[in-house]
Amino acid sequence: MRILSAWVHPGSVSPSTRITPERTGDPLFGVLAGLYVALLATAPVAFAVARLGRIDGATLYVTVIGTLTVVTGAGWWVVNTRARLAHRLGATPARWAPAVVGVGYAVAGLVGLGATGVVGLLGFFFGAFAMALGGVLGVMARTRHTAALVARADVECEVEAG
Repeated sequence: MRILSAWVHPGSVSPSTRITPERTGDPLFGVLAGLYVALLATAPVAFAVARLGRIDGATLYVTVIGTLTVVTGAGWWVVNTRARLAHRLGATPARWAPAVVGVGYAVAGLVGLGATGVVGLLGFFFGAFAMALGGVLGVMARTRHTAALVARADVECEVEAG
């Protein structure tokens, strides 16, 4: 059991506080953040491809899979090169913004279903998945921020049982 010298409310630390994480990147957070951005980017890209020409099943399939792959990889790389991104996001109430954006995206996909057809359906489902994934990212960011705060605290005493 560890007793910390000073308990700091995680919300009382500003997002600009420098927290040095133990590792330089967080692969799981990076992949999930990249997938979140890919979910939001796929429907507009599919809509643009549909507007440029006729859309059939093969074109839609290649567009969706290609966009998901490229944007997830790019998002993963960006998040892993900015090691403190999860900690900074976890320090603010803005950590819940990705989930709210996913809700708006799903509603927009549902409203536009009549005009956009299958792309609107894609937007609805990808928005719903982005909402859930945005909530998970918010929890992950908060956990990483709290772990970094606790890791910085001085240990006053340690007790071992047994």
